Amino acid sequence: MKKLLIIQKKISFEDFRDSLLNNIRIGHAPPIELLQKICKQQNFKFDNDYIYYSGEDYELGELDKNIGRMFKENGDYLGFWECMELAEKYKFNLGSLNMYLYGHSTVKRLDNQIFCLFGTEFNKEKYDNAVERTKKIKNKEIYYDEINWTINKDVLIKLKLTKNLKLRGYIYIPIHWLKILEGSFYNYDNKTEIIVGGAVWNLKEIFSNYNENDQLNLFFNINLRTLKVTKSY
Repeated sequence: MKKLLIIQKKISFEDFRDSLLNNIRIGHAPPIELLQKICKQQNFKFDNDYIYYSGEDYELGELDKNIGRMFKENGDYLGFWECMELAEKYKFNLGSLNMYLYGHSTVKRLDNQIFCLFGTEFNKEKYDNAVERTKKIKNKEIYYDEINWTINKDVLIKLKLTKNLKLRGYIYIPIHWLKILEGSFYNYDNKTEIIVGGAVWNLKEIFSNYNENDQLNLFFNINLRTLKVTKSY
């Protein structure tokens, strides 16, 4: 709460509750009535709608400072690819930025892969502008050969493992497949969690088991939320 209040100066109870639910490390939130009681016990300023920054000093971490700056300095609403393009400027590696966008209590995800900070008052004009900007950004880095359903109802991604792909450890795929796969998958072979959001992330450890130019099959089981990787011969 203190992080959001320092960045935003005020936040609605609904937005704060949603921010707790969005954080993959928390994943739950008390009812608003209980949040109001907690605010009273902790001497937070609040009314029926908002919690307000009290002026209390609190040291934000570097990444929290940077995520606040990134949105406030670039129009409050940003598309996924805009965030990726701004990552280096605001000292994010892409994996960390992706976690902030999809699983953190600071950033709120809207429709059309548009993001803002929790506590941002909705502005339709700014949101629409972000959507239009996003439509103009064309991702040219395609790393897969084919994506489709299998007869077992898995999603199969076929790709050639290039040197660049091994170093990056993530895959860009079309947005309609991202919507289908969005969330986390578990790979039993490497005991790793694979996050799908904006791209398919955390693949570097899996790719390290294979050689450059290997042809790989990535099987995403939607029901079991597992990822199996095999080599094509």
